[in-house]
Amino acid sequence: MTGSDTILIRHYGEQNKNRNVYLIRITHRAGFCSALRSVQRGLFDADNLGGVPVVEFVPNSIYAEKEPLFNTTNPFEYYFCQTSEISLEEAYHSNRVFVFEESFCLPRIERDLIEGDVNSSAYIVTDDYLKKLAKVHKKYVTLNERTQKYISDSVQSLYSGDWKNVIGVHIRGTDFLHKWKEHPIAVLPEDYFPEIDNALNTGFQQVFLATDDENYLTLFRERYGTKLLSFDDVCRGTGEINIAFVENERKHHAYLNGLEVLRDAYVLARCGGLIAGLSQVSMQARILKFSQCEEYRFIRILDKGIY
Repeated sequence: MTGSDTILIRHYGEQNKNRNVYLIRITHRAGFCSALRSVQRGLFDADNLGGVPVVEFVPNSIYAEKEPLFNTTNPFEYYFCQTSEISLEEAYHSNRVFVFEESFCLPRIERDLIEGDVNSSAYIVTDDYLKKLAKVHKKYVTLNERTQKYISDSVQSLYSGDWKNVIGVHIRGTDFLHKWKEHPIAVLPEDYFPEIDNALNTGFQQVFLATDDENYLTLFRERYGTKLLSFDDVCRGTGEINIAFVENERKHHAYLNGLEVLRDAYVLARCGGLIAGLSQVSMQARILKFSQCEEYRFIRILDKGIY
C-alpha cells in the first residue's frame, strides 16, 4: 500500500486484542539524528491516534551490529528504553498494529505537525514544530541506564564547570560538501568564527565543538586553544564520506557511531547557547533543549540556503 494519507494496519497475531499497537519501523539508512527525528514523528502520530508505540531500527540499520548486542537485535534498544511496556517481539504477535514507515505516511504526519502545507525541505522548521516533537520525546523517550551513564561520565570528564556558560557549536563537514539536492548549503568554519567570537564577548567562557570533520576540529583548536572543548574518543572523517559509512576496525563501530552523535546532541542541549548550521544534529539539540523545558539564551542558526 502506498499514498501519503495511508495508514497501514497489520494483523500479526492474537495478543493485545483491545489495544492499538503503533510500530515505528525505521528502515532508512540515514544519520542517527535523522533516524531519531523519524522516531519522534512516529511518536507524534501514535499519540494523536491513541496508539501504544513500539520502536524498531530494522536489522540492516547502519547502526546495527552483526551479532546481538546487549541482548537485543534492535539497535534502538542499544541506546534507549523501549517506548512502552510492549516489547518488539510482542508487537509482532499483536492483533492490530499500525505500522509507521516513512515511505507512505511521512507527508501526512508532516502536515499534522506543520498544520499546513509541507515545506520542500526537511531542514526548514519552526520552534513550534520542534516543540511538538519535544513534547512526545519527553513523554516516550528515555535513555537506558548504560547510555545515561556514558553521557554523564563523558560530561564530567570533559568539563566540570557550569555548562550554561558554554556555547555549543555544531558544524557538519565530510559529505556535506557534496552539494546534495534538498540539503543545506555547507556553512564553513570562517562563517562560524565571527558568531563564536561574538558569543564569547557576551559572557560565554568555553566553546563545545561537535563535528564529524577532523580538519574542522584542527582549525577550531588553532583559533580557540584552551577555550575549546571537544571529545577525543570520536571517529571523525578527513575526506568527503559520511562518517556513518566509513569502515573502521574498532569493536562495535556501528553502535559507537550512534552513541557518539547521540552524546553530541545531548551535550549541545546542555550548553547555554548554540551556534549551528541547518542539520539533523542541531535540530535534535534544540528538540532536547525544549524537552527539558529550557531554551537557549543565545542561538544562531546559520542558513546559507538549500541546494
